[in-house]
Amino acid sequence: MAEKSKVDRLCMLSLSKEDRMPELVIDHEEIAEAVKAGDAERAIAAGMIHLGRLDETIARISETNANYFEPA
Repeated sequence: MAEKSKVDRLCMLSLSKEDRMPELVIDHEEIAEAVKAGDAERAIAAGMIHLGRLDETIARISETNANYFEPA
């Protein structure tokens, strides 16, 4: 549950970049279509692409707000 909260916070921070919204909506549509079709492999692949987009968000936030992260 703690990990989901962290991902949710990252998602909210990434949504502040409005130009990415159409891309994120398409991601969700692709995931939903795969789930509705019962295609687990496609749903997982689409989910991984979607979650992978957080890498850019994490990098940007760590540069601009390093205090959001715990020391390694």
